[in-house]
Amino acid sequence: MSDFLELLDVQVSQAELGRVLGVTKQAISKQVGNGVLAPEGTLLDWLRSLFVHLRDEAAGRGGDEQQNLSRARQREAEANAQLKELQYHKEVGNLVPLSEIEPLLESWAVAARSETQSAVEKIVAAIQSQHEIEVDQEMVNEQLGHAFKAIADYPKGIQEQP
Repeated sequence: MSDFLELLDVQVSQAELGRVLGVTKQAISKQVGNGVLAPEGTLLDWLRSLFVHLRDEAAGRGGDEQQNLSRARQREAEANAQLKELQYHKEVGNLVPLSEIEPLLESWAVAARSETQSAVEKIVAAIQSQHEIEVDQEMVNEQLGHAFKAIADYPKGIQEQP
């Protein structure tokens, strides 16, 4: 019997394994890609790996359904961990409810706009006085309007978020 095993314990290519099993090289490559087979191996190693894989699938321990179930359990575990972390941060006071922060941000934005507008008007007045020139207030207001719009729209799409 050991002579027979020695005959199988030879390095073969994926194409050769495919010919032995009556499948294409692509089918073997797919099994390598799925992790069922090592990228290189002996005929004996590959046959054993395929046998273990098929046995596990037949016993319900492998295959796509098992992998899907494992991935679903993994996602559920990650979601539960994230939920627990969120609850922890809520309990220790690290989270601020949107209903509390939104009015503060709105009043800050109004104050920032007012202060910026006032500062620009003072700068324009100082330039006009110091250099005895006229600055086109319409052009200044247009540029400020573009800047305020860009700030209001940043980041894009935030208004659509629930």
